[in-house]
Amino acid sequence: MTSQPETVASVPEAHVSRLAAAVSADELSPRERDMVRLIVAGMSNQEIADTLYLSINSVKTYIRSAYRRMGVETRTQAVVWGVRHGFLDDLDDSAELIA
Repeated sequence: MTSQPETVASVPEAHVSRLAAAVSADELSPRERDMVRLIVAGMSNQEIADTLYLSINSVKTYIRSAYRRMGVETRTQAVVWGVRHGFLDDLDDSAELIA
């Protein structure tokens, strides 16, 4: 049986509220904020690594660290957290990282 991908609409509101209370965006390190910003922008781990000139393993380590601080377990939850913490508004800043 194939599992359906989790969508933003399918994340239970109670779970999202708990995620929002985990930490503020300011509590993430600058590199963790970069990871969240680029995840919200829809980039894959490999695209993030290529953009920031990091190894794929470094990207995975930064993402794991950010997920722990944010209180999330999945990429979809990270996107929801990022959107709720203003990272969607930061997509113009992501263009500077990519350029």
